[in-house]
Amino acid sequence: MEVKLENYFIFFNKYATKIALLIYLFGMAFALILFLILNIDFGEITFNNDIGNIFDIFIHNLKVQMFIFMGALLLGIPTIILLFINGFSIGMTVAQAIISENLIELLLHILPHGIFEIPGFLIISILSYQVLSVFNQEKKLKALLGFFNEKKYLFLLSFILTFVAALIEGI
Repeated sequence: MEVKLENYFIFFNKYATKIALLIYLFGMAFALILFLILNIDFGEITFNNDIGNIFDIFIHNLKVQMFIFMGALLLGIPTIILLFINGFSIGMTVAQAIISENLIELLLHILPHGIFEIPGFLIISILSYQVLSVFNQEKKLKALLGFFNEKKYLFLLSFILTFVAALIEGI
């Protein structure tokens, strides 16, 4: 029996990974291009440090992750929309920081928690696309339970990344 190395990759579906990344990056690039070409200036960016405690931030981000994952129930359309909006908002914020010459300050505020938060959201998005394959199988409940069992560590990784992001953002 031959064991294929590709069966052990963390993301078993390379297409789901590409789709999630492309949608997110497209949203970001679209906002950057739109706001830089039109030179839309919302004024100076302020950094609100009173966004809630660590628990509030974590729960909020878990809710967003839940909506992203549950988007699979509607054929992934809500997942596409939420990924695009998330990428668009990052692109818009970066464009505004470039226009108002606050890019370094923005990166110092966003990058520390974004390094953890964005991959957490992308992992959930990828899982949302992967769970769509369960709906094509005959024994859906058994397939769904098998999916969750197979992907439990990815769910856990996503939640841990989200928690670390909340810790950093809440400080």
